[in-house]
Amino acid sequence: MAAYLLSALMQSTLLANGGSVSYADAYAATAETGKPMLVLIGADWCPHCVVMKNRVMPQLLQQGALAQVSYVTINSDQQPTLARQLMQGSSIPQVVLYYRTAQGWKRHHNVGAMSAGSVTQLIQQAVSAVAANPPKAIKARTVSDSNTAKAVEETTERK
Repeated sequence: MAAYLLSALMQSTLLANGGSVSYADAYAATAETGKPMLVLIGADWCPHCVVMKNRVMPQLLQQGALAQVSYVTINSDQQPTLARQLMQGSSIPQVVLYYRTAQGWKRHHNVGAMSAGSVTQLIQQAVSAVAANPPKAIKARTVSDSNTAKAVEETTERK
């Protein structure tokens, strides 16, 4: 129960502070709670990225959709190494959703802006997949952001 409260608090803090939760913290929350991890990769100069970060994601928070995931934003200019590890190609924004089932890590990837409805649908699909086939309990590892990204990438099945 404490893990879920921590996750909800992180989501509220994240949006209120403009995305200050680190990738490693979001990954640790995902590992602890079993919730999917939603990553928005963008940049401040990208109009569609700004819309996703400042309009779509707050709307999802208000609707309660982000309570079902660990959410983190990655600024590709401020964290280029991590962004490159997570991205497919160089176009932004990119939305990456990781979730873990009994078969291992799954990854959904989207390039381009998404509507709130599309992101909500993506989250619901991941939550349903986890509920239908829950993973075995795992313990979060404390590692740097780039190492966490690499570890998840190495164990992720691409769709």
